[in-house]
Amino acid sequence: MVEKGNHCVRGNENQVDINRNWDFEWKEYTSTDFPGKKAFSEIETQFLRDSVKSFQPLVFLSIHSGVLGLFYPYAFNPDNSENQRKKRK
Repeated sequence: MVEKGNHCVRGNENQVDINRNWDFEWKEYTSTDFPGKKAFSEIETQFLRDSVKSFQPLVFLSIHSGVLGLFYPYAFNPDNSENQRKKRK
């Protein structure tokens, strides 16, 4: 669907939003953003998790084609960033 121009499709073949299928702040959504039955329920997320654990990258970029955006970790909540957590300690 994405290759045919629908750039905002968020689900895999199981209609699970892979961006929402991680264990960080996983919760059931009532909107169209279906995170799956539980965190890491999808093979794609399991593969990415295992790859990151094995490779241990120093930088992670979150690229969103639907909005042509490039986001940093915790972009959804700047108060929850690593720097903000350090300031609270």
